[in-house]
Amino acid sequence: MKIEVECEPPARAELLDLLSRRTTSVLDTLLFAGVYLDDLTRLFVAHEGDLPSAVQIQRADGSRWWWRYVRGVWVSYVYSDSRTWLFGTTTRTVRVLGFSAAPPRP
Repeated sequence: MKIEVECEPPARAELLDLLSRRTTSVLDTLLFAGVYLDDLTRLFVAHEGDLPSAVQIQRADGSRWWWRYVRGVWVSYVYSDSRTWLFGTTTRTVRVLGFSAAPPRP
């Protein structure tokens, strides 16, 4: 299975906001955000988009997964699978929708 990870622009903004509260400079915030996003991509690929201990929460806009990445940083995501008709290859697209200090209550 091929895994593609996409991070929505509002999610990037939320991550920067969370990290800005924990870092001492804008440069540190940007550097940590890059490290976090690279690491999350690696984890999504390693687990084929199905992160261990992720919690599924049904929201009005659809079902989302929430996963505790590090203390005080939760990632919200959805994934979908598509198949090519020619070779039958499956691609799982993981869309990171947001970051939060805690998941919402179900």
